[in-house]
Amino acid sequence: MVGAFDRSLPQYPTLTDFILPRPDYTQVRPKVSRATVIVAKDDPIAPYRQGIAMASDLEAKLIVQETGGHFLTNDGFRKFPLALTELNRLSK
Repeated sequence: MVGAFDRSLPQYPTLTDFILPRPDYTQVRPKVSRATVIVAKDDPIAPYRQGIAMASDLEAKLIVQETGGHFLTNDGFRKFPLALTELNRLSK
């Protein structure tokens, strides 16, 4: 998961119906036995602390980047080698 969040975002109220109710992580965890959450401290969309909490709830590997925004193309991401590395690691 990249730029993960599981709580409503006040600046994006149209997402509230999509995100609520929050997932029941006791049911989700067994289905995603291996997961990685990648967040950036300067994410202007999803506060990175939400991603940290989500990684904890999922018992997932957490990678916190100092920069990266929401990892969108306008944040400079046309390729994301770190995400590819993690996908390759998880697929083994």
